[in-house]
Parts: sequence; structure tokens; C-alpha cells
Amino acid sequence: MNHPIRWRIAQHFEQYWWRRYLHGKDWPTYYQWKCDYWNNLLQQATTIAPGLGTALAQPQHVLDAGCGPAGIYMVLEKHQVTAIDPLLDTYGHWLEHFKPASYPWATFRNLPLELFKTREPFDVVFCMNALNHVADIHLATEKLVAATKPSGWIVMTLDAHNYPAMQKLFEIVPGDILHPHQYTLEGYLQLFNLHGLQLQGNLNLRPGRLFKHEVLVFTKR
Repeated sequence: MNHPIRWRIAQHFEQYWWRRYLHGKDWPTYYQWKCDYWNNLLQQATTIAPGLGTALAQPQHVLDAGCGPAGIYMVLEKHQVTAIDPLLDTYGHWLEHFKPASYPWATFRNLPLELFKTREPFDVVFCMNALNHVADIHLATEKLVAATKPSGWIVMTLDAHNYPAMQKLFEIVPGDILHPHQYTLEGYLQLFNLHGLQLQGNLNLRPGRLFKHEVLVFTKR
């Protein structure tokens, strides 16, 4: 797989960002805050897509794609979870907070989404603030869809540009160094429609001047 220079730079700064962000944080306090954050986000996602809530009420086969060191796998103890990220080995080496053994319901794989394959598709796929971090966004989207059962659920959070002119500028000038891919919400929706995803609902979680942070819930057509 080709790794563009912009992606390699983003990956370097991603691990640096986590090291700085978690440095000195009291782990029990942060853990509780992060679990509350994920549970609140799940509540919001199931409000805009009630069928997702019905699915998650029962044990499911779940993928957390681009999980990072503190992903949504943290609150999915009722489910069988596979969590993948190309920086997991790095996080395990540098971050004392990241302890995979604390999550016996999850299997962790140090792997980019573009190289992920599964024999058994997942009932629910999460990709939380991760798709705009990948090297090849079209291939990564294909992999998300391929990993999902027919009529299964895909839940994403993404930063989306508010203004098309600024989105074009950020494509040229890396003003958002952690995210190699820059899209408006409309651009993301066009991409996902091309790959056979049916939007069930979306919600602006965090308005901003340049970006909005959206949760989007899809089913696989």
C-alpha cells in the first residue's frame, strides 16, 4: 500500500499529540471521563437512528476501526470487539494509559484499515474520528463497507469543513496536519453514497467556526 508523505507526517504528529495529551493525566479520572463521553455519544447516535440502539441492546460482533488508545471499545464490554489501528504498537510502548489487557472483550490488531480483512463480517462497525486520518480514503471506505454485514450498521464521527472555500485551501495547505483528508459534510456524504451506504441520521456534536464535528449513522445497502 502506498503511504503518501502527508499521511506519514500526520501519523507522526498523531502519536506525538496523544503523548502530550495524556501526559500527567490521572488515569482513573480520564478513564471515567472518556467512558462517559463514549456512552453519551452512543446515546445520541441511537437517538437519531433507533435501529442502532435495538441492535446494540444484544451482544454484537463489532469493529472499532482506527480505535486509537482510548476508543469506543472501552464501553462495549457486552460485545465481541475487534479494534484496529496502525499505531497500536507505538501506543503500547509509549503510553502507560493504554493497557489492552484491561479490555478482555476486545482483540487488538496493529493494522491500517486499508489492509484489514475479515472472514466474518461485523454487525456494527465504528470509525470514530478516524477516516480522515487514513492514507487512502476510498480504499478505507471500501474496507469499512466490506467488513459490514448486509443491512449492518456503520457509525462514524468526522470533522467536516463548514466552508467549501476553506476546505479547498486546506487541501492545498496542510493547516490541519493531523487529518490528511479534508471534506465538507456534503463531500463526505457523496463519498459514502458512492460506496453503498444509506444515511440513517446525522447530528452536529460540536459546532465550530471552521469545522463541525458530526456523528453519522449508516446502514449498508
